[in-house]
Amino acid sequence: MTLPGAVRRHLRPALLVSLLAFAGYGFLLGGFDPMEAFGALAAVPATVWALILALSLCNYILRWLRWQWLLRASGHCVPAGRSLVMYVAGFAFTATPAKAGEAVRAAYLQDEGVPVARTLSLLYVERWLDGAAVALLAVGAVGLWVGSPLHGILLAVGIVAAMMILASRRVMRTLQRVCERRSGRFRDWIGDLLGRIEGLLRPHLLAGGLGIGVIAWAAEGVGLALVLLALDAEIPIGLAIGILAGAMLGGAVMLLPGGLGGTEALMMAALVKAGVGAGIASAATVVCRVATLWFAVALGALAVFGLTLQGRDARNKHAGTPS
Repeated sequence: MTLPGAVRRHLRPALLVSLLAFAGYGFLLGGFDPMEAFGALAAVPATVWALILALSLCNYILRWLRWQWLLRASGHCVPAGRSLVMYVAGFAFTATPAKAGEAVRAAYLQDEGVPVARTLSLLYVERWLDGAAVALLAVGAVGLWVGSPLHGILLAVGIVAAMMILASRRVMRTLQRVCERRSGRFRDWIGDLLGRIEGLLRPHLLAGGLGIGVIAWAAEGVGLALVLLALDAEIPIGLAIGILAGAMLGGAVMLLPGGLGGTEALMMAALVKAGVGAGIASAATVVCRVATLWFAVALGALAVFGLTLQGRDARNKHAGTPS
């Protein structure tokens, strides 16, 4: 089977990161109270696994719907089924710094007439929306933790203000002007990319996309709360959502592949601070990451496999067509 070049470039690093991650999870479970940690891991019922995987699916579907909305808003109508598979294929490379590997979607969407610069502009806006949504969920937990909603509100206002500046058309236009003064082979391409990003920075798209992002990422936080409940370590659901969001945000800021290591360490530390035992906290962290990050990676790998088979069949059919 022949994979697109962009996919092949990211395949080996993604596999290596996956192997290292699961080795790290073994150390995480065995590093504090192995008996409690592995016992807690085994105690998670199949019904809870099914529920948290369903919540993760809810997250993926909501984000794809937002992606399809942005794609249509940019003037490209890709059939829903094919768009969904291409979107999920990007998850195979989520375990890359800043999820940069998800840019492989550009290789697939190019066959649907979507320019690479357009896909990259959509990825930029998607990252902005996800970053803002996760940040808002994380600061919401601050109010619960310190017992003062005012702290959470002030932080939320600050985050939204900062994100709005990053996503403003004025910033994009300034960058375009800077780019125009530069020479180089990529000047025109970067200028085109910035122009496409600017075209997506419309208030209704940003507001709607942010709302979808908040609901999507909150769903995965509910999954963490369910795992803790199953392990008799119940904490407020809002706090569980905030802990997951804060850990993900911290891992992303560290620019680690998929936030690996940083996200897990922050999540476990926050759970322990919230009163959860170290063994149960480590087990809950592993379950949550498997059901969110690695479930997505597995679905992405299946999507890449399906698209590769489909591409091979199409080539064989074309080769067998008499001229």
